[in-house]
Amino acid sequence: MPKNYGKKKRTHKAAMIMIFFVVAFFCGTLYISNRSSEEELDKLNEEKDKLMAQIEDEEKRTLELEELRVYVKTMKYVEERAKQLGLVYPNEIIYKPK
Repeated sequence: MPKNYGKKKRTHKAAMIMIFFVVAFFCGTLYISNRSSEEELDKLNEEKDKLMAQIEDEEKRTLELEELRVYVKTMKYVEERAKQLGLVYPNEIIYKPK
C-alpha cells in the first residue's frame, strides 16, 4: 500500500465537500433569482390588470364623448342651451307669474 494513499483519500473528500458547497451556492443563487423574478412578474401582472381596467374606462368615456358630440349637433341641444341663457324664438310668448 502506498504511503500517500490516505492523503489522496482526504484530498478527494475535501474536493467533494468543496464541490458540494459550490453546487449548493449556485442552487441557492438560482432559487433567489427565480423568486425575485416571480415577484417582479406578479407586480407586472398587477400593473397590467390596472392598465387594462384604465383602458376599459377610457373606452367607455370615449363612447360617452362621441354620444355627446353627436347630441351637441342636434337642434334639441341648441334649444336647451338657448333656454338656459334666456333666449326665445321670435314668435314665442313667455308668461311670467306675478
